[in-house]
Amino acid sequence: MINSMTGYGQSEVNINGEHYLIEVKTINHRFLDIALHIPNSFNPYLEKINRELKQFFNRGRIEVNMTKIASEKDHDSISIDWTQVARYDQAFKAIRANYPETGDDLIAKMPEIESFLYEDVSFELDEHHLEQLLNAINESSQKAVQMRLSEGEELYEDICYQTERLEDLVESIDSKRDQIKSIHYERMVNRLNQLLEKNGLKHESEYYRELAILAEKGDLTEEIIRIRSHIDQMRELYKQSVPVGRKLDFIVQELMREANTTASKANDPLISHLVVDLKSVVEKIKEQIQNVE
Repeated sequence: MINSMTGYGQSEVNINGEHYLIEVKTINHRFLDIALHIPNSFNPYLEKINRELKQFFNRGRIEVNMTKIASEKDHDSISIDWTQVARYDQAFKAIRANYPETGDDLIAKMPEIESFLYEDVSFELDEHHLEQLLNAINESSQKAVQMRLSEGEELYEDICYQTERLEDLVESIDSKRDQIKSIHYERMVNRLNQLLEKNGLKHESEYYRELAILAEKGDLTEEIIRIRSHIDQMRELYKQSVPVGRKLDFIVQELMREANTTASKANDPLISHLVVDLKSVVEKIKEQIQNVE
């Protein structure tokens, strides 16, 4: 079954009297990219948190935000890193000295500075705290996964619909394949006859054999077979329970390549019109597959 890479889940956890909101947000990405935004107190457990997340996600950008929910006693827990404040003060003075006319404007455009503020940790972290945190991340991840599954079902329905449209267009092209080849051959014969008559040359049989060979080179059988093969591969991937996004993305690229070859070989307005529709459907499938895990 197809899974989306877009999901969201949240949970709350109380660790040693401090209340936290744990949010897990996932969006599409070529690989698995985990970004953790958690209090420094929990930095010793980054590796374990990453391992926990990898149990739920195989692909996508995974953002984990751990936000402390304010309480009445929080105003006593904020301290100022005066050493860091002094460093910023020295830096601002240097900017103003080197750029006396524009220094203040440059400083005003800098991002807001919060690194000299830090929160006092009133407890020591232990395995019990880690277990509480991992359980909360687990809960948020499960909710995000459920959302990915739900959206994956919608993606699956739309991709299946577009795949059926793709198959119908291939059938239309195939039904006109022999007709197009015959028209192409007749067009070349008429052109050859005009040139021979204009220049007073004989109608040699080898000329027409060469034209027949050229007409065969414009046959679309191989392209149609490959396109159908790609469609069959896609349908098989839809049924798998493992992540298939990358494989589908590769197959869609091959479909677009075959569509371009078909358009160039056919050299016919009718086929060209069908190929434009074909490429449009492939683009729609490609757009949806970008969010498939």
